[in-house]
Amino acid sequence: MTILDELIYYLNIMAISTKGKRKININGRIFVYKIRDWDLRIASHDRKFIVSMLTFYTPWTPQPKEGLPMKISGNEFPGLSDQIKQRPVVILYPSLDYNIRPAGIREIILWCLNPEKEIVFFNKDEHLDSSNL
Repeated sequence: MTILDELIYYLNIMAISTKGKRKININGRIFVYKIRDWDLRIASHDRKFIVSMLTFYTPWTPQPKEGLPMKISGNEFPGLSDQIKQRPVVILYPSLDYNIRPAGIREIILWCLNPEKEIVFFNKDEHLDSSNL
């Protein structure tokens, strides 16, 4: 095994940094989340599950109509891995309202991990309302 192969191996098994992030345990699995600037980032401790969403929309940005855009960066996302392998992918989280307290984060993670959820791919022309601009 070359040095490059060893480095790639260790980068793939290293856990995610938890410094400055909140932890949440769901079904015995550790997830961390952080609200930075205007976005929410959630990741599993093993970095297989990674999603991010905007937490704040200003009056001068297009507003979502049906759901909130969610960017999937990790390889683990039940229901999506069968359809598309390329990452990142942007889908719609089905609610326009969510809270960023632990209960809201838990709800987002549980929805993401549900294999029976309906996945709608985000299309900015269809899903954003630019009429206020």
